[in-house]
Amino acid sequence: MRTLILFVAGLVALPVLAQDYPAREIRSICNFAPGSGADIIVRYYSDRLAKLVGKPVVVDNKPGAQGMLATDFLA
Repeated sequence: MRTLILFVAGLVALPVLAQDYPAREIRSICNFAPGSGADIIVRYYSDRLAKLVGKPVVVDNKPGAQGMLATDFLA
């Protein structure tokens, strides 16, 4: 009985696996100014992520207010 339940649950989950995720660009938010050390690191890993998933990664710099502007933008 337990294997039957797991089999049915697996069949229900198959359409989820067929989705193309992510369907649009990925946005990476950096709470430091452009050109800073943190920005260079974020752009480096964003480029590697873009090559890995095959979708563009957009880096948004939101410096100021000790990171509160980036946090507010994210929320």
